[in-house]
Amino acid sequence: MAVIGPHEGKELELMLNNQKNIALFYSDYDIPESFLPYLENNIFKLRVVNPVDELKNPFSYNIIYKDKYIKDVNYLVELLKEAAGEFNPMVEREIGRLLGYDKDDIEFYITNCYSNGLFI
Repeated sequence: MAVIGPHEGKELELMLNNQKNIALFYSDYDIPESFLPYLENNIFKLRVVNPVDELKNPFSYNIIYKDKYIKDVNYLVELLKEAAGEFNPMVEREIGRLLGYDKDDIEFYITNCYSNGLFI
């Protein structure tokens, strides 16, 4: 059975073990302190994205990544901006893929969003 959030709390470990290339954190939460030495030593990079939602409210994402995945980060930024306006399962699948989630977990997330009435 798939579980939402298999990476939560394990992002750094997964990135250090080359199992995850990009980590995404909402600005409502601090970047985990365990990432700070890696950011300070330029092992990982940080990019802040400030899209607006469908009501024109701004919000932020913090993206931590390995420099060699900058193309994927640029694509993720485009997808995040697109996703801020309206739920689109195809966009959500691509975001999940870029963040290293497996297909079953992505599908579980999308199904869960629909079944909880979060998106129509």
